[in-house]
Amino acid sequence: MTTHFTPPEWAFEFHGHRCPFMPIGYRMGRLAMVELGVEREPDHGFYVFPELGEGHPQTCLMDGLQIATGATYGKVLMAKTFYGKLAATFYHPHRGAVRYSLKPEFVDAMGEFEFFAYRKRGVEPSQIPAPVTDEVIHWVAKQADESIFKIEPKPDFSFTP
Repeated sequence: MTTHFTPPEWAFEFHGHRCPFMPIGYRMGRLAMVELGVEREPDHGFYVFPELGEGHPQTCLMDGLQIATGATYGKVLMAKTFYGKLAATFYHPHRGAVRYSLKPEFVDAMGEFEFFAYRKRGVEPSQIPAPVTDEVIHWVAKQADESIFKIEPKPDFSFTP
């Protein structure tokens, strides 16, 4: 199944380069919004807590989260927890919280793409040939949500801004 949640082209321009993690973050954010029954946040009522660590190589995911949800660092609606995980918790004060994480088997399968061989050699994403980058982005878009994400309701989660 191809995802219904593909980032707009301007999202790649905002992000600065093409890579698979920004679209994964976008998709994660949109799915969490559907799960919680909320719209993109125009003001200050929806919070995202990415779990990526300091210097984590997949932090591109966070730009996708911001683009999808409207919960941005500028509006103080996003705060890194530094747990070192490919995950995020989404919280709305009246709708509750849900945690999305990437399944290890998905991450392993994605890691087999040539894109990551370039990255392991220190090549920046903007310098990787477009066909190599597009191959992994298109593969991700074709994966079923259930094969990518583990979803955990967080009924006891609370946050006071």
